[in-house]
Amino acid sequence: GTAFNVATSESGVGVAVRSGTVEFLKRDAERLASLSAGQRLMVTPQGGIRQGTVDPQDVSAWRARRIVVYDVPMREIVEQIGRHMPGVIVFGDATIAESLASGIIDLHNPGDALRGLVDLQRGHVTTISPYLTIISSR
Repeated sequence: GTAFNVATSESGVGVAVRSGTVEFLKRDAERLASLSAGQRLMVTPQGGIRQGTVDPQDVSAWRARRIVVYDVPMREIVEQIGRHMPGVIVFGDATIAESLASGIIDLHNPGDALRGLVDLQRGHVTTISPYLTIISSR
């Protein structure tokens, strides 16, 4: 059978295929792309399209409470980690938010994952309350 993942973020909607084939259509049913195992496609809110590759095993990493990212802006990774934490996470520094990161992030303890990721970007995480976390430069 076909196995794939659909994800949404500020950057758009993405589809990644683990096995089988997925047809990506526009609203008017015009074929945009045909994706097979190891391929991914992102459609931005402005209608831009980015295609790439992904390790098929990484497509379903979320089932094991992991995120696998390759050169993804920190703001997108933090958005994903934030789905597993209470409250809001805000950036006090746009430089960190736009910096790119790659890695495998374990979400069993999302707070530790966030601190480790931000530390690698030479940033600092300040927890004001369980409902407000701020990421800033050191």
